[in-house]
Amino acid sequence: MDPSHFKAYTQLGILYLDREEYEQAASHLKEALLLNRGFPLALVSMGNLLFETGHADEAIRYHKQALTVNEKELQALIGLGNAYYDS
Repeated sequence: MDPSHFKAYTQLGILYLDREEYEQAASHLKEALLLNRGFPLALVSMGNLLFETGHADEAIRYHKQALTVNEKELQALIGLGNAYYDS
């Protein structure tokens, strides 16, 4: 596992999320976050995955964490709003 590959793991996670292959998406996003805990795109994507699989409360945590890295992260703000609405 090369630490510089966190973006590749994130993109694979997003691809699997778009295909609704949630287990694969979770696996790749977890790898990305192990390599770089502060990568906003991976945090937002994990939040989106959790939201899509019915875990709005956990999604909120990931979206908030993305906002601590970048308070203007639009996708985190949208995801947070959706998760709050659902919970």
